Amino acid sequence: MAGVPRRPLAILPWSGALLSSPVVTNGPVSDQGDPSLRGLTFYRTGSPARSRQLAEADPAVRAGRLTVEIMTWYCPPGTMSQPGRAVSLP
Repeated sequence: MAGVPRRPLAILPWSGALLSSPVVTNGPVSDQGDPSLRGLTFYRTGSPARSRQLAEADPAVRAGRLTVEIMTWYCPPGTMSQPGRAVSLP
């Protein structure tokens, strides 16, 4: 597993990369019932197949340290259209 980062790499919002990236947000999770669930990544790709392709290109996935599970997430319109904008519920 040499060369595979132990921690997820973040796309820094001030770098400008977030604006052109298909990754809306990602990060580790805790307090979950399934210890194999290490983190979540939300993609804006328009297709589960494209999201899978991107996720499977991750070096940790390719090295066998992480696995990919793809599902569709339904959210209010506009939630994923403005990167970097804080979203709060009343």
